[in-house]
Amino acid sequence: MALLFLAPIFIFHSWTPVLLWMVFVAFGLPLAVIDLQHHRLPDVLTGFLLLKALLVIVISAFVLHRFDRLLPSAIGAFSLVAFYLAILIISKGGMGMGDVKLSASIGLISGFFGLRAVLVSCFAAYILGSVIGIGLMIAGKADRKTAIPFGPFMIIGQIISLLALAHSSL
Repeated sequence: MALLFLAPIFIFHSWTPVLLWMVFVAFGLPLAVIDLQHHRLPDVLTGFLLLKALLVIVISAFVLHRFDRLLPSAIGAFSLVAFYLAILIISKGGMGMGDVKLSASIGLISGFFGLRAVLVSCFAAYILGSVIGIGLMIAGKADRKTAIPFGPFMIIGQIISLLALAHSSL
């Protein structure tokens, strides 16, 4: 955890991405552990993650006059929520509402870094989830009906996205 909190200081070039990273890690790691253990993403954590990230982005917009980051953040949040909500409806229970709520924060933060980050985050989560799911099936630890929590893959996908795009954005 300490390394994850120190890493952004050496990766990002301004305080807003550092704060967004720290907020995401502070809430994302407990969310991942809880989802792995209990197959749920508590509303209090997903809600506070969204509020804290929104607060950092809005304050940054006013203090640094970076209003150009507000629209991509909003588009990221709304597009990921719509995408995950569609999957929830289509899959008929294959994805939980907690994942949809988490996607709002991931989209908001990714959008701040650019819409490309939203795509990378989502794509990385699905690739990771697929690889692990297939690996578990090959190992005989799971079958097609086994519930695998998706929140940790979303969180790792977000971290991969931010690390991969740190030097190309902002």
